[in-house]
Amino acid sequence: MLNQRLLALLTVFSSKGLEFEQVVAFGRDYDFENEERLNAHYVAVTRAKEKMIIQLSIQIN
Repeated sequence: MLNQRLLALLTVFSSKGLEFEQVVAFGRDYDFENEERLNAHYVAVTRAKEKMIIQLSIQIN
């Protein structure tokens, strides 16, 4: 059998309940005062079984 690698591009909300070996999360809005956004970040981080990469983008005024 061939060794296949697949890429799934999902929103955080559509990934709820799924798990992946590796997860890469991109974001620019890390408002942890907002409970809905905090929950979305929790869902994203808990999708990874082995490896989690988080890319942050910040704006400096």
